[in-house]
Parts: sequence; C-alpha cells; structure tokens
Amino acid sequence: MEATYSGVVQVGWYENALKFSTGVSASFSVPNQASALSCTTEVFGPCRVNTCVSAVAAPAMPQAGVISVSNGEMFSATLTPNSDGSYAGFSETGISLPGEDQITISATGGDVPAFSGIIVQPLALLITAPVADSNGEVSWPRDTDLALKFERGVPKIQLVIQGGASPGALLGCTFPSETGLASIPAAALQAMPLGTRLTFFTYHAEPITAGEYTIVLKNFSAAMTPDKAHGIHLTLQ
Repeated sequence: MEATYSGVVQVGWYENALKFSTGVSASFSVPNQASALSCTTEVFGPCRVNTCVSAVAAPAMPQAGVISVSNGEMFSATLTPNSDGSYAGFSETGISLPGEDQITISATGGDVPAFSGIIVQPLALLITAPVADSNGEVSWPRDTDLALKFERGVPKIQLVIQGGASPGALLGCTFPSETGLASIPAAALQAMPLGTRLTFFTYHAEPITAGEYTIVLKNFSAAMTPDKAHGIHLTLQ
C-alpha cells in the first residue's frame, strides 16, 4: 500500500459510567511516520485484533493549526497543537449531539494546509440483539459467535465495535448498517483477554483533501438500547 499524508478529526458522543459525553480528537501523519507502538495484526472476517507493545518515544507529528468543531449553540470545541504536533482530546460531560445535526470542522493550517468541512451527525443505531440489561450491559461467552441485530441502519453508516487496551490487545470490528445484521466470530472474541469490555458505536466518515493530505472527518454516537436510554457495552466471559 502506498504511503500517504493523512489525518483524522473525530467528533461524537459516548456513554461512560451511565453519563453521556461528547469528545473531539485529531491526529495527522506523513508517509513512513514512526510509531510509538509496535503491533501485530490478526484478521477474523470483519474484525481485526491488534496486539501492540511500546516501541519508541512518541514521534513528532504534523499539525494543522487550531482546529474548531461546532454544531451551533449546543456544542463547540477548540483543539490547539502541542509542541510535538499532537492534539490533546477534548471532552464535555452531559452533551449528546442530536442525530441529523450539521457539524462544522475547520483548521487554520500549519504543516497541514487549512481545511474545512461539514458532516451530518448520524442517528444512533438501536441494538435489539443481544438484549442488554437496564443499564445497557451485556455479558457474552468468548467461545460463541456474537450475532447482532439492530435498527435504523442506512447507507454510509457503520456499526463499529471496539475494546481492549493499548499497549495490549485491541479488537475492532466494522459492519455496514443497511441489513441490520452482523456477526463477530468466536475466534476474534477468544483472541481477547477474559473480561474485555466492548463498546458499540454508530459511525460515519467523509474524506476531504488539503494539499497532499487526505483527511477523514469522522462523527459517531453510542449504539443504543431500543429505548434510547443507554449505550451498549459488552463484557467477554
């Protein structure tokens, strides 16, 4: 695969300890960028398990100046690059972005040219199987395929399931949402430690260009219980 100049700006909301928060993060890289982690990857159908160890000190990264993210009056955030080009993430408790809201993202420019774009917040997918408890929690045996059913899937929206630790083992699975069906093979679950906690997300991504850079603007929300009360979390037993 050809090395590329790339970047990601991500905004969305999630549930932690039964509280919703909205967060923003950003990062950029150049071809052959050194990594602070050394990873091996196993592929299990729609899932990948990356097992990583610390490799080198975190490298300097390109930066895009001050990044602003806003959906109008409800939420706004500003990210300023650190001296090494990295960005500290921003999080605000008590806010969940409404579905179908427009979110404006812009950067003043630095090593990465200035850019701007508008993305539409997806409606949260509603998980109907497996059935969660009243707090959105599910327990699942690692030796059994995880069959999923969900509602409100549409083209260009994905169901993403993530969990694990870095450094350590990280599981990531991505499914198109249109069919409302997905399955995680038991082999992928067994590659993760007992007690691993997986979180379910509704994901949308739009690429834009800024000079040599391809920058993906991502927005997400928790995938939720059918009553829309809680995000779904699953613990591997």
